[in-house]
Amino acid sequence: LSPEEIDFVAKDGGIDTVVTSRAFLAYLGRGPAIAAAVPRVLCLEDVAGSPWKKATLLARGLFFSPRPAQETDLATLLYTSGTTGHPRGVLLTHRNIAVNIEQCREAVGFQPSDIVIQALPMFHAFALTVTLGLPLACGGTGVAIKKFAPEPILDLVERHRATYLVAVPSMYRVLNHAQTLRPRRVGSLTTAVSGGEALPGEVRETFEQLFGLPILEGYGLSETSPVAVLNPRSANRPGSVGKPLASVEVRVASEEGAVLPAGAAGELHVRGPNVTRGYHNRPEETVELFAADGWM
Repeated sequence: LSPEEIDFVAKDGGIDTVVTSRAFLAYLGRGPAIAAAVPRVLCLEDVAGSPWKKATLLARGLFFSPRPAQETDLATLLYTSGTTGHPRGVLLTHRNIAVNIEQCREAVGFQPSDIVIQALPMFHAFALTVTLGLPLACGGTGVAIKKFAPEPILDLVERHRATYLVAVPSMYRVLNHAQTLRPRRVGSLTTAVSGGEALPGEVRETFEQLFGLPILEGYGLSETSPVAVLNPRSANRPGSVGKPLASVEVRVASEEGAVLPAGAAGELHVRGPNVTRGYHNRPEETVELFAADGWM
């Protein structure tokens, strides 16, 4: 984000604490809203450096009394860049995210023994639910990498015998190239999922030749926590984004809201328990977001 966007998010979201790394401290001093509205800045290096600091942090945690969260409480406020104007804060509840994690678990059959490579940026909805929330909720394993690079990721797949790979098509393209130049043992992989943009056919076909398994393409957006549809493993249809997840409904409608017949092009509508309740501080845009009967 630009300094102006960070400044807007800090003010619009009412941020009072920032957890960050020293590498990003320079960004916090560039905007007046950050400087005035954020009284607490915690650097990871300062709280997790020495054994003494870790022990101090643990001792503080012993006296912490968490407030029980209701499923309708706000869990996270994800800012999504619209086509015009300022970013919009998407309101996602604990139920929105927890339901989407369970929907994804059911769709891909994730097990506690599975190991996922966390190659997606953690600030994105895709990573928050699929590569972070899913293994945590299932008791699985996540292998994090600080920055995406194809060679280290393939090394991690081989070293940890990873079973799940979740990435966007541009990542799969460079992973294909790296595997071609220096093949790794990647037979442990059982599932590869793609989203974020359309998956080119040549990328999909090359990956299947090199890695020995198909890529399951899906679709979603921040407003659906974020996964809405995904190709099932048993009925993968290349070139499509798949089928709705459990308890998710989708339809194609005209600009006026009329449901269109199969095969017609129009606007995608989504309805389900993973759908946001609206935008933060944007009542007019929230009203415009929803059609009749809860369809987004």
